[in-house]
Amino acid sequence: SIPMIEHGIDSIGLNPLSKFTYLFVKNLLNDVKQSFNDIYLHIGGDEINKKCWETNVDIKHWIETNGNSHATNLQAYFVNKILPFLLDDSTNNKRIPIGWDEMLYLGDPHLHGNSNGQDRVKLPKGTVIQWWRGWVHDVIQRSKERQFFVVQSYPYYLDHLNEKWNQLYRAPLMYGKENDNEVLIGGEACMWSEHIDASTIESTIFSKLPAVAERLWSPELQTKKAGEKSNIGSTARRLNYLLCLLKQRDRLQVGSAYPDYCSDVKY
Repeated sequence: SIPMIEHGIDSIGLNPLSKFTYLFVKNLLNDVKQSFNDIYLHIGGDEINKKCWETNVDIKHWIETNGNSHATNLQAYFVNKILPFLLDDSTNNKRIPIGWDEMLYLGDPHLHGNSNGQDRVKLPKGTVIQWWRGWVHDVIQRSKERQFFVVQSYPYYLDHLNEKWNQLYRAPLMYGKENDNEVLIGGEACMWSEHIDASTIESTIFSKLPAVAERLWSPELQTKKAGEKSNIGSTARRLNYLLCLLKQRDRLQVGSAYPDYCSDVKY
């Protein structure tokens, strides 16, 4: 039998100790900034595979001597080195970074950074943290303490095939404690490609995306009522009407919501 390989290229990392790495990243970021006028720029930061780094003798030595053998200190070192490229406003093209929620913990002296805090990532005020690890419960509070904002992506992962649209619709927005609402500025439905191909991408995305869109773009009082068991049927019909329009009008291969769900919809 042939084992399924879910991850491949993402197991390979740049060498944070090489000067050529930063030359490449600087040129790449400059190209992106010149090509796009968006004020926000996502710099990633999730799921670093330290096993790749540990195959390099120099990096392995750095990890062992700088941060109690914890590779996230090296990731913090890398992010701190590239942030000046992003924040340089000498040419009036400064950008606000977005990063996955791991960024909040990189180099934290209470977790795995040096006690003097020198390893902590120096993200500027206004940074946007994209929250995807639903099991990490202090993202809102940590972001508030550092004057960051949060975009919630948990649990809005469209490629989680075992989760139905109504589960995403009913999922609570993680406001956190009272008066923390201003920290959470929005949500984003994510789609990853480990379990899809060209024949299933449209049905996987658009079968659940309308539910997430209505949940995030509508008043919470209305969506809470629409998600109740007694009202879920009318909510399904409303969302299925949109799916049918996407199928008839835009020729998207949306997934079947229920048998004959398009039979009474005319565009």
